[in-house]
Amino acid sequence: MKLAALGCKTLRDGIIVSFIFFLAAIAMILAGRFVVPNIAYMPQVIVILGLILLVMAPFILIATYLHTAAPRDQGESGEK
Repeated sequence: MKLAALGCKTLRDGIIVSFIFFLAAIAMILAGRFVVPNIAYMPQVIVILGLILLVMAPFILIATYLHTAAPRDQGESGEK
């Protein structure tokens, strides 16, 4: 699973990292919208980077869940 490579080892770490990505995305979108001067399409670049971070936050949560829960499920089904 290549998606699980994005995840963290524990669910707590995954939630913290995802929350940080979410806050950074909101900050970058707002900065691109209101703070960055309109030179060489920089506001659009900053907003797009913020949107990429916003999309990555749920992927990190899903990958962390797969990383922590999938090995347990495989081990339980293999023992029976």
